[in-house]
Amino acid sequence: MTKRTRRKPRLDAILSAVSPPLFLVGRRRNVIFINAGLERLSGWTHDDIVGEKCDYASVESVETVETLTSVLCPPPELFDGEQTSVPCYIHPKSGEPLPRMIHFFPLLEINERGEEYVDAVLGIVDCIDSQIKTKDTQPHQLLHAELAALRMSLRQRFGLSTLVCKSSAMQRVLAQVEVACQTQVSVLIVGEEGTGKEHIARLIHEERLKTIGQESPTSGRAFVPLDCELISPREMRRTLKPLLTPEEDQSSQPAASLRPGTLCLLNAETLSHDSQELLINAFTQSNNSSLASLKGLIATSKTEFAELLSDQIWREEFGHLVSTLKIDVPPLRARIEDIPLLAQFFLERANLGSGDSKSGLTQETIAAFERYNWPGNVAELQQVVQEAYDTAAELQIRLTDLPFRFQAGLSAQAESPVRSTPSVDLETILRQSEMEYIQWALAETGQNKSKAATLLGMTRAKFYRRLEQLGIADA
Repeated sequence: MTKRTRRKPRLDAILSAVSPPLFLVGRRRNVIFINAGLERLSGWTHDDIVGEKCDYASVESVETVETLTSVLCPPPELFDGEQTSVPCYIHPKSGEPLPRMIHFFPLLEINERGEEYVDAVLGIVDCIDSQIKTKDTQPHQLLHAELAALRMSLRQRFGLSTLVCKSSAMQRVLAQVEVACQTQVSVLIVGEEGTGKEHIARLIHEERLKTIGQESPTSGRAFVPLDCELISPREMRRTLKPLLTPEEDQSSQPAASLRPGTLCLLNAETLSHDSQELLINAFTQSNNSSLASLKGLIATSKTEFAELLSDQIWREEFGHLVSTLKIDVPPLRARIEDIPLLAQFFLERANLGSGDSKSGLTQETIAAFERYNWPGNVAELQQVVQEAYDTAAELQIRLTDLPFRFQAGLSAQAESPVRSTPSVDLETILRQSEMEYIQWALAETGQNKSKAATLLGMTRAKFYRRLEQLGIADA
């Protein structure tokens, strides 16, 4: 630890003469000095950076000074007197990111009561293969660096940085999202509650708008999410009609930013057949000019596509309309290796603009997250991290900081069953029961299949499919 009792008047002049890139961050986490070495390395000037606030968080944009200041931000432990070294990528104003190691040293002052406190943090930017002996980097600091590197990689490869993942299951999703962003086809996103289906839909909409250019009359169009589960069938039809009306037929023209760019049907498994018919007719009319401005039709569903069609929840035409490209989003329990990075991502998002930053989560907390089955998926993880962030007194979120409902759920999962229960082949039982009812209905109606279907409360089409699937031959 570097200790000093009073900053020398010519400290800035002394540091300016040092060739390695270095900087100073003050107690209020704002940059108070950078030398010429860092100016040359980053492409940003002293006037660009000095005075800027540092947030301990990876940022999305690569075109603003915050991309650099977020990397220069010392881990919160530095203001408690620790020193450490953290690997990172320095983002020059132009050019490719550069792998570097930053050595952080707290600079101490003594107040009028004779107590030491951290007045500023000195950062020295070094090559990543430096052999300088420093304290070992903490696991949560390495996770912070890994998250920043991952987001940079995802941004370079897919143009996306808010889908945080490295699991193979989510890499397939990213590849499908990339295809969706480059086309205007309809997209069906299937996954459990809380897996981030609406977030993916919004990303596709935003990336599509980027590809058409600002000079296009359709640029700036709005993302229009309609939750079919919350809106009544009557109100849904009333909402859809003006959205699907050709613009030249509308009495007043709204601003371009208020016109639909992407129509997103959330929980579309609950959409009524009447609304499905309305959408089928609108999207199959070649002369509907308002739909030419739509950058796509996106639907999300918690129910599998095959089940939606086989159970006639969706009309076949509607199913084909919304499912040109289908994206299956895995549940969080199927992407365990993403959990530490997602938790760090949500923590760092909470750091943005916060007065007191948190540095990460303890290894014990991460291990508990990886054991939990997350019935609420990514949405539940975000809520748990945010609640723990709001109540945690330390720089790291500990297991005791987590909400009671999470700890109770984790304990319930760990309890072994009181007794073993023999397994039951439910599929065989249901199949046998269904065959008996169908044969009874056919006998009651004199082998009249239409009447038998009515007797069983089924449509003729579904009844005929079940006959074929069950192998029931004509009498």
